[in-house]
Amino acid sequence: MVDIASFAMEDFERRMKRLEKAEQDAGFEFSSTMAMAASALSAIQANLSQIMAFVKEEVLRSAVEPSSSVSMAAINGFFSA
Repeated sequence: MVDIASFAMEDFERRMKRLEKAEQDAGFEFSSTMAMAASALSAIQANLSQIMAFVKEEVLRSAVEPSSSVSMAAINGFFSA
């Protein structure tokens, strides 16, 4: 178990060193790129949350206010499962 953890740690360190070297060679910063991606994802999440709240309200409104006699009977429990 300790050998596996040691191997995983060494592999992680090796990959991080390779990534840092690639950052220096390519001229970009991985941390700032990840921060920008995280910011974009949080904005998308907030937008989706607003949209889903709107959809939920519409579904609840349509379920509470049936528009046909069949849907009214379904809400009143006329049909059994």
